[in-house]
Amino acid sequence: MAASGTGDSARNSNGASLNRKPSHLSIDSSSANNAFLHTLNSQLQIAANKSQANYQHENGAVDFPLTVGIDRAALIAPDFDTDEFLSARRHLPLEELKSQLSTHMKELKTELIELINSDYADFINLSTNLNGVDRMMEELQKPLDRMKDDAIAVKSNLQSVVDNLENKLKHRAEIREKKTSLQLLLNISESVAKVEGLLQISGSESSGARDGSESISVAKRLERVAIEYNQMQYLVSKGANLPFVTNIDWRLVRIKETMSENLSSVLRTCIHSGQNEADSTANKDSLTQCLRTYALIDQTAEAEHVITEDMLTPFVNKTITRSALDPAHTNATNHNHTNGHPQERPLVAMYNQILAFIDTHCGTLINVTQKELKGTNFDIPVNCIWGVTTQTILKNIPTIFSSGNPDQFHRNYTDTMSFVSKIEELCGSRRSLTRLRSQPNYQSFMKKWQLVAYFKLRFMEISSSIEEALQANVDTIPRSPNANDHLPASNAIVNAIERCWSTDVFIYGIADNFWKLTLQLMARYSIWISANLAKDLEPAKDRSVQSRSSSPAPGSNPRSNGRSTPVPTPLRATGPIGKASLEETMLQQLSMIVNDIDHVASRIQSLLENQIRPKLPPSMADEPVLFNSFQQSLDSIRQDVPAVQQRITDLITKRCVDTLNNVKDITSRYGEGPPNEPSHFVAQILEPLAQYIAGSGSVLRSESRQEWTLEVIAATTLKYSAILSERLLESKTREERANKVKAAGIKARGGVGSAGGIGGLLARTPTLPNAFSNNNGAVSDAVANMTNDDKIRLQYVLDVLFYKTELTKFDIDPELFEPYQELHSNTLPYENLLAVVGQQ
Repeated sequence: MAASGTGDSARNSNGASLNRKPSHLSIDSSSANNAFLHTLNSQLQIAANKSQANYQHENGAVDFPLTVGIDRAALIAPDFDTDEFLSARRHLPLEELKSQLSTHMKELKTELIELINSDYADFINLSTNLNGVDRMMEELQKPLDRMKDDAIAVKSNLQSVVDNLENKLKHRAEIREKKTSLQLLLNISESVAKVEGLLQISGSESSGARDGSESISVAKRLERVAIEYNQMQYLVSKGANLPFVTNIDWRLVRIKETMSENLSSVLRTCIHSGQNEADSTANKDSLTQCLRTYALIDQTAEAEHVITEDMLTPFVNKTITRSALDPAHTNATNHNHTNGHPQERPLVAMYNQILAFIDTHCGTLINVTQKELKGTNFDIPVNCIWGVTTQTILKNIPTIFSSGNPDQFHRNYTDTMSFVSKIEELCGSRRSLTRLRSQPNYQSFMKKWQLVAYFKLRFMEISSSIEEALQANVDTIPRSPNANDHLPASNAIVNAIERCWSTDVFIYGIADNFWKLTLQLMARYSIWISANLAKDLEPAKDRSVQSRSSSPAPGSNPRSNGRSTPVPTPLRATGPIGKASLEETMLQQLSMIVNDIDHVASRIQSLLENQIRPKLPPSMADEPVLFNSFQQSLDSIRQDVPAVQQRITDLITKRCVDTLNNVKDITSRYGEGPPNEPSHFVAQILEPLAQYIAGSGSVLRSESRQEWTLEVIAATTLKYSAILSERLLESKTREERANKVKAAGIKARGGVGSAGGIGGLLARTPTLPNAFSNNNGAVSDAVANMTNDDKIRLQYVLDVLFYKTELTKFDIDPELFEPYQELHSNTLPYENLLAVVGQQ
C-alpha cells in the first residue's frame, strides 16, 4: 500500500507536472533563451554603432542608430505619443520594429508570470485565513449597540438641561428689559416734570411782553432749560414706541410750544431793544444766550424765521416799492437826507437804504452768529436777508429786469449786482458764500436778467454805427491836420471797441460775447480796408516780388497806363480829374489809410492792455489761445500795409526817376567851355519826395516816413547810378572808337611820331594838370584842349557831388549810404577833371 501510494503519488506528481501550463514548464528555458537573445542583441548593437560611426566619420553625414531601445517608463507615461515614438524609429524597417516590440511584450509576460509565482502560496492561503471572521464581527456588534443607546440617552438628558437653562436666561433678559424700560419711563417722567418746572408751566399760561431786564433773566434761564430739554428729547427718542410716551405726547408738545414762545419773546425783545445804546452790551449778551439756546435745541431755522418776519419783512416791504423808483420820490428823499450831496439814482438809493438798515439792525446778529456762534447752523445773510429781499424785488419791482432800454437795463443790472456783492460780503466764510450762490432763489434771480437780449441790442447798436461809418465818403469829411484818424471808419471802429468795454455798456456776465464782438469788429475793419484797397493795390500784388531797393524802369508806370479817370470807391470822390491829380489824390488817401491803420492798431493794443484785459474773467485772462486770436486779428488789419507802402514808394520813385531822364540830355552843349556848376535838374530829382513828406506824408509816423524815404532814395539813387553807368560806358566806347579811327588814318598816311604808332598819338593828347599844381598856363591849355566827352564827364561829377548835398537834407549820411557809394564809384575816376575848373 505504501508502495502503491508512493506510486500513486508519483503518478499524481507526474500527472500534475504534465497537467501544468506550458508557461510554468518553460520558465527556466525561456529565461535562458532571453538572456542569450539579450546578449546577442547587445553585441549586434555595439557592432552597428561602430559601423555607423565609421560611416559618419568618412562621409560627414549624421544618421539615426540602427536600433533604439524601448523605455518601459516612456510607454506608460501620461504624455506618451505614438507618433513621436514611431518617428524616433523611422530609420528601422517595419520587421525590425515589429521584432523589437514582440520581444518587449514577451519580456513583460515573463515578468508577470514570475510575479504571480512568487506570491502564489499566499494568494491560495488567503481564503483559508478568512474563515471565522463573520462570527467575530457579530460578537463585537452587540456591545457597540449598547454603547450607542447609552450615548443617545445621555445626549437627550443634556439637551433638556440646556433648554431649561436657555428658557431661564431668556426670562431673565425679559425681566431686565422691562426693568430698563421702567427706569426709562421714570427718567422720562422726571425729565418732563423737571422741564415743566423750569419753564414754569401751569394750568394758566401767559406769555406777555417782557422788559429788557426780565428778558435777560429769561434768556439765562432758557439757556439752562435747553440742556434739560435736550436730555428729555434724547430720553423720549429712546422710548418713542412706549405707550407711556404716547400718552404724554401732549405734554411734550406743550413744552416745545412754551419753549418756542419764550425764546421767540426773548428774541423779539432783544431785537426791538437793540436801539438803546445804554443797554447795548446787556442786550448783546441776552441775544447771544437766546441764539445759543436756539442752537442747543437745533431750532436755528425758527430763530431765523422770527428775525425775518419781525424785523426784515416789514422794512423790506416798505422800502422796495414801485414808488421808490419814481425820480420825484427819490429827489424828495435825497433832499431830506443827502444834505447837498449829488443825487443818487432811485434804485441805488433804495439799495442803500436796505444796506443801511442791515448795518444798523442786523450787524449785531451777524457778528454774534459768525463769531461767537461759529460752527452752528445760523446764516443770517443767506437764510434771512437774501431770501426776503430778492422775493420782494421779484414781486414789487419786476420792471428792472426789462431789457427794452439797454442803457436803463445796464444801470439796473450794475446797481443790483453791486447790491448783491454787498450782500455776499456779509457772508463770513467761503462756505457761507457757496451756500448763498447754490440757493435756488439765487440762481433764479440771476436768470431773470436777460443778458442775451441786452447783448443783441448792443450788437445792433454798435454794428449799425460801424456800417454807417463804412459807407461815408472820405472826401466829404472835414479833416484836422492834427487828427490821428482821418477816415470815419477808423474813428468808428476804435470808438466801437472802446464802447464795448466801457463801464456803461460792458457786463461781466457776458464778457465772452463782448470779446467775440471785438474780434468781429476788427475783422470787419480789416475786410473793409482790403476791399477798398483792392483796385489800387491789384497791380502791385500781381507784379512779381522784387527788392525794395530796386526801382522801375524810367518812364514805366504799369498802374497808371490807360487810366485817365479814377475808379470810384467808397474812399474816393468821383469826378473828372487828370492823371497827376489822380496820383496825388491816391498818395494822399493811401497815406491816410496807412496812418489810420497804424493808429487804430496801436489804440486797440492799448485798449487790450489797459481796458479789456483787466475786465476779463480769470478763465479767459489766462488763456493764451484767446490772445493769439486777438493778435491775429491785429495782424490782419496790418496785412495791407506792406502793399500800400510799396504802392506809395513806387509812385514817388517813378516821379523821381522821371527827372533822371534829363541825364541823357547832357551831350555837347558845352562847346564854349567846361561846366562849372551842377545841372539844374539835380535839385529836382528828390523834389517829389520832399513834396510828399511835407504834404501827404506829413500824416505818417516819423518811423514810417524815414523808412519810406530811405526806400525811395535808395531806388532812385540806384537808378541814377544805372543810367550814369550806361552813359559813361557809351562815352568811353565812343571815345575808343574815335581813337581807333584816328590811329588807322595816321597809320595809312605813314606819319608816326618819335614814340611810334598809337603811342605817339596818345602822346599828343593834352594832359590834365595836377590838382595841386599852380600852373595856370597848363590849366588854360587843358581847358582849351578838353573834349566834349570830358566836359560831359565833368558835368556828371558835378551833378553827383551836388546830389550828395541833396541827400543830407533827408538826414542821410552819404558816406554810409551804399546806393550813393555805388553812384559815386561811377564818377570817382573822373574827379581829377575838377582841377580844370578849379573846384577840387
